[in-house]
Amino acid sequence: MPVERVHPDVLQKLLDDNNVDVAPLRPKMVATRSGEYIKFFYDQPGLHWSSFYPKAKRFTDNAHALLKFGFVAPRITRLAHCPEEMAWFIVYKRLPGDDVRELADSSNLKQMANFLAHLHQKGIYFRGIHLGNVLVTENTYSLIDFAGMTLWPMPLTTWQRLRNIGRFVSFPEDIELFKEYGVERFCAEYCDAAELKGWRRAWLTRAVLARVREAVKTSG
Repeated sequence: MPVERVHPDVLQKLLDDNNVDVAPLRPKMVATRSGEYIKFFYDQPGLHWSSFYPKAKRFTDNAHALLKFGFVAPRITRLAHCPEEMAWFIVYKRLPGDDVRELADSSNLKQMANFLAHLHQKGIYFRGIHLGNVLVTENTYSLIDFAGMTLWPMPLTTWQRLRNIGRFVSFPEDIELFKEYGVERFCAEYCDAAELKGWRRAWLTRAVLARVREAVKTSG
């Protein structure tokens, strides 16, 4: 998607038209009157990875990749940059559904295991994934806030899967829900969906359980 360059006056009018006050000066998300969302990203001082590949563009590219792979993802209708304000923004319609963390229903974790396995089989590594950035609507799952997602040209390695799952099940806010559902059960359902067998299945399960035990000990 081409990047639209906008003048500060255009950016200010966009905020004014959607009743955004002067504060905050750097909004992160704005709901428009037309039912869309404007998500803002800001350039950081200095030279780093985002200087060459801005988060707004990464978010847009990742959304297109998810749609291409058959996942549910927001359709970006506008990608713009205002250099004078060091601001980028994208426009999209919010996806329906509630995040899995908010629902706090362990029955959602069965399909979550399948969803995660499907992502990994497609080579999608989203290090920041947690139950708070996964939406569910009628057993359909979708990711939000995925600017940090990495795409690999092949299914993830067993080590990458372990790192992703181990972190996913160890967030303090979610540990009780996974314990209620059964971490070993979640791993078994993940391995079934990902067709992991033998030593890979056993090693991944043991390692994930060890990660959870360590997280529980640390949080306690």
